[in-house]
Amino acid sequence: MEFGLGQLVEVLLLLGFLGARNGDVRDISVELLADGACRVTFDDWPWPSGSRESARSSLERWLSFEGFDWSAPPPLGLPRGVISLPPYVELGLVNALASRLEVIAWEGAHHWRRSYREGLAEPESSRSLVDASPPRLTEQGLCITFTPDASIFEPGARMRSQHILERLQVLSALHPGVTWRLRDVLVGRESCFHRTRGLADLCDERVDSRGLLSPPWSFEGQVGSTQVGLALQWGDSKGAGVQSWANIHRCYEGGTHHQGLHQGLRKALRSRMKARGSSQGALSFPDAALVAHLTAVLSIGLPEPVWKGPTRTQIANPELKEDVAQLVATWLEAALAQDSEVEAQILALSGAPLNALRP
Repeated sequence: MEFGLGQLVEVLLLLGFLGARNGDVRDISVELLADGACRVTFDDWPWPSGSRESARSSLERWLSFEGFDWSAPPPLGLPRGVISLPPYVELGLVNALASRLEVIAWEGAHHWRRSYREGLAEPESSRSLVDASPPRLTEQGLCITFTPDASIFEPGARMRSQHILERLQVLSALHPGVTWRLRDVLVGRESCFHRTRGLADLCDERVDSRGLLSPPWSFEGQVGSTQVGLALQWGDSKGAGVQSWANIHRCYEGGTHHQGLHQGLRKALRSRMKARGSSQGALSFPDAALVAHLTAVLSIGLPEPVWKGPTRTQIANPELKEDVAQLVATWLEAALAQDSEVEAQILALSGAPLNALRP
C-alpha cells in the first residue's frame, strides 16, 4: 500500500526532474497535507522550452485520456512515463487513482484551473478551489494537488515522508543546482536540498568517518550513448560500498555497470603500480578488497536500459561493463598520478601489500 502511494508521488517527482533537466524548473516543492493529500508545485512549466503551448493545450487530454490516441507517436518534448513508455500517461493514472485532483497552471496574470473527482472533470459551474492557492513567487508554474482514493488505498493512509525525503536527497544529487523542498504538515517537518557538487555531496554524506579525499573525487563523461557520473572516497574505516542509479532508478543489486567499475578500478591501480616500478603490477585486487574502504555513488544514463527481472533492481546492459571500465580507468589513473602520497594510501587500502609500495 505504501509502495503504491509512493509511486503516485514518484510520477510527479519525475516530472519535476525532467523539467529541471530539460527545461527551466529550478524549484520543486512537495507538501504532504493533513488530510492525506499531496501537493507538488513547480516554479516553471515542467516541459522543455519551446513545447509549452502544445503541452498546455494537451494537458486536459493528458489528465483524462479523453480522445487519447494510443497508437500516435508522442508529442514533441513531453516526458516518458515512470513505468510505461508513452509520455504523459501516468499523470492520468494519478488522476484515476485520486478521489480528488486539482490542477493550477499560471503564466503572469493568466491561469488555468481544473478540478477532477475520481478521474472525471467537474463541470465548469462546480469547479472547486484548492485548499490554499500556491504562492505566486514565479511568473509561471504548475501546481497539482491529489488525494488518494480511499476505496483503493487504505482509508487515512498517508505517503511516507521519510521515503520521499530519501528520494529528494538522491534527485538533488543527480541534477545539481535545483532546489527540492518537502513539507509534512501533520508532523511539522520541513526539509530542503540544494546541491552544488551533485554526486560528490551525496558521497560525502555517506562516509561515516573522515575520508582520505577532500572533497571526494568526482567525474562525468560519456562513451557512445552511455553517460556516466561517479564520485568516490576512501577512508581508514569500512566504506559504505557502491550505490548506483540507472536513468535515476536505484539499482539495488548492482549490475554490469558495477562490474565495469571494478574492472576500471583494477586496471587503474595496476597501471599505477607499474608506474611506481613495482614488480607486482599484476596484483589481482579482488572485488572485496577494492570496495572494503570505498564509498562510491554511480549514475548511468542510457537510451535503452535492459533490466534483469520485472522489478528493475539490476541493470543488465552488456555494453555497460566495458563503457564504465574505460571511463573509470582513465579518470582514476590520471587522478592517482597527481599525488604520490594519496596514491600510496589508496593502493594500500585497496589490497596492495606494503612491501610493493616502498620506493
